[in-house]
Amino acid sequence: MINPSSFLRRALIADAVFSGVAALGFTFGAGAFAPLFNLPEMFLREVGLFLIVFALAPVADLRIDGESEQNLAGQTLAVVTHGGVLSAFFRQVLGLPIEAPRRFARVNASWNVFTVENDKWMVETWGDTSHLGGEMTNDE
Repeated sequence: MINPSSFLRRALIADAVFSGVAALGFTFGAGAFAPLFNLPEMFLREVGLFLIVFALAPVADLRIDGESEQNLAGQTLAVVTHGGVLSAFFRQVLGLPIEAPRRFARVNASWNVFTVENDKWMVETWGDTSHLGGEMTNDE
């Protein structure tokens, strides 16, 4: 059985809320933020529009009911998210406290594989960038 994590659920909801606030701020306040960040106003407006996707994504209500859980048994699911949520899930899987300093690399555009067997989550792959042809950028 897949037991949804209340911590992960709260992290995803927080991510959606902060993405929504940033989306509104950058979309409608790009002119005010441009001099502050020394970035072009149009760029910030486009960033704001991009963030709307994260705010509106259905990830804020991750819940798998009994019927769909049976349909998902043995299946592969792809989840796209950004680093903060991914780091929180990584920490939860490994049993690391969320407030502990990060001692692992979080690589931009990498793919990560988590598996679950007998209700135990495991990290199978972390930070794989082989699809990028050797170009890696850490999210530091």
